[in-house]
Amino acid sequence: MDLADGAVAHVRVGAERDRAAAQDHAHPAGSSDKLGKVTFSVSCSPAVQPQFERAVAMLHSFWFEAADAAFIEILRADSACAMAYWGRAVTMMANPMARSAPSPQRLQQGSAFAQRAGDLVTSASHREQMYVDAVVAYYADADTKDHLTRMRIFEGKLDALRRAPGPANDEREEGLGSLTSREREVLNLLARGLSNRDIAEELVGRFQRARRPLPAQSLSVDAAALTCIANDYSFEEVFERPVQAFVRAGDVAIAFSTSGRSANVVRGLAAAREAGATTVLFGGGDGGPAAAHTDHALLVPSASTARIQELHVLFLHLVIDHVDRWAAGE
Repeated sequence: MDLADGAVAHVRVGAERDRAAAQDHAHPAGSSDKLGKVTFSVSCSPAVQPQFERAVAMLHSFWFEAADAAFIEILRADSACAMAYWGRAVTMMANPMARSAPSPQRLQQGSAFAQRAGDLVTSASHREQMYVDAVVAYYADADTKDHLTRMRIFEGKLDALRRAPGPANDEREEGLGSLTSREREVLNLLARGLSNRDIAEELVGRFQRARRPLPAQSLSVDAAALTCIANDYSFEEVFERPVQAFVRAGDVAIAFSTSGRSANVVRGLAAAREAGATTVLFGGGDGGPAAAHTDHALLVPSASTARIQELHVLFLHLVIDHVDRWAAGE
């Protein structure tokens, strides 16, 4: 039996998307069914609003080329859309999960887009001005500050925007990117083995930094509930029913499965998606049947259970480290 398939944790936490993870997890741009949902009102032409939200969803899924193409189409329809220039400037920053700086050409192009966004955003909402200010700050002083320093400045301004009360912080985003938007999401972890329990204890306690506790619980450690569900219903429902009990629209459900074939994990993901949650799979190979119920998949290209599990631990530690720094206010 696949030792990485099968337990559940329920975690309530708001955290930034981990940007220190491996950089090659972008989905094919044609997989439109893998996109999360974003509600992000802007002061552009109402006709381009759906296109803009889709383009931002692509950014959240790291489909940078597709997102840039979408922002170009928006500008063809509304050349005064400041946030479309903002989007193009963001796509030029290179993959935010990587530590490498954009090429000089992309840096020059992005700087021009950011400047244009700054010129146009003066008549837009305060929230849009804050977004544009963040990307303008990234490109400022590029000749004297390195990429990581400018990324920290960029992130700091986004953090300030998220903490701001009122209209500056009223966007609703669903998907992996929702973890960067506000401190209110519920993160549900479906896994087997120790991964989900480790995350819960490190969020409630700490990973490496002293910071406020983040409420988390592992649903898989409740032996009474698991045996009750397995005996009265079936083992295939041991995650499905807890997900139905705890998961709500706007939550994020993450499954860990080296094969993606365990029926209980597959049904848990399906129930999470039905509840309106965004689903994420840490898997291996092609993701198996679980991938069909997944909005975002992080797949280790291996058939070895041990190698897949080892990389999952690495990914999780990278994510938790970033959550630690975010919660500590760094």
